[in-house]
Amino acid sequence: MHCIVKPLIDINKNDWDLFVYSNSMGWAYLLHDLIKLDRNGNRQDLSFAIVDADNNNEILMVVQLSKTNRHRFLGMLNIANKLESQWGYIIKDNLSKKQKKIVKKTFEDYIDDCIFRNNIRKFNLSLPPLTESFLNNKTFVNPLIYYNFEPKIRYTCVVDLSKPPERMLADCEETTRQAIRKIESSNQYDIVEANGTNKELEDYINLHKETYIRTGAKKAIIDDEYHKYMFFKLIPAKLCKVYFFIVLSTNKNIAAVSILIYKNTA
Repeated sequence: MHCIVKPLIDINKNDWDLFVYSNSMGWAYLLHDLIKLDRNGNRQDLSFAIVDADNNNEILMVVQLSKTNRHRFLGMLNIANKLESQWGYIIKDNLSKKQKKIVKKTFEDYIDDCIFRNNIRKFNLSLPPLTESFLNNKTFVNPLIYYNFEPKIRYTCVVDLSKPPERMLADCEETTRQAIRKIESSNQYDIVEANGTNKELEDYINLHKETYIRTGAKKAIIDDEYHKYMFFKLIPAKLCKVYFFIVLSTNKNIAAVSILIYKNTA
């Protein structure tokens, strides 16, 4: 087996997505339509695949990777480049130990070269918490230890949606339960799913900006293009759902939530 690295742009979209869907480490963040999506507008995408050149370029691993320039002022202006893989990687299921070793060596050599060429000072990598592989990981072994990463603790809250609604409501704090029941019994509000129209996009962006400004996070406002991509690319592809909380008397949207969908998780 002879492994080589191919950038995302050189991999067929359907082949890439089929690999994501077919392996237990796959999740929505690694799909072709999402992997380059930039929330902050300051990343250079370096995502790539490792393929077997001896077997018709079969994909063995895909990696979401980006480079960010971080400016620091310490007596003079410096630029500290950072490699980041917010969504991590997927390695093909059921590879032999020998094959995994070859893939790992290819990955490490390529990353070392990226670090050298780009004067990288830091490399962060994390994995999506809702993958089939993670949810079935009964021993809670972090696979990143096999790639020589230093572990950091990060907690993710997961809600089991197979529970009856009454059980999920019972798990909430008493004040939350009371507020939900009060709103529900008032018959003044409704929740509706967005269809991906221009008017809905405008309402969503306005709510987003109002919320960030009101909570003192104006600098963290996400670019409009990000939301346009969500409404006109991800919703039609059934990768995302957006819901509005509306006042029935005025038909006005007063809150919204966007949910990324992948198989039986969200």
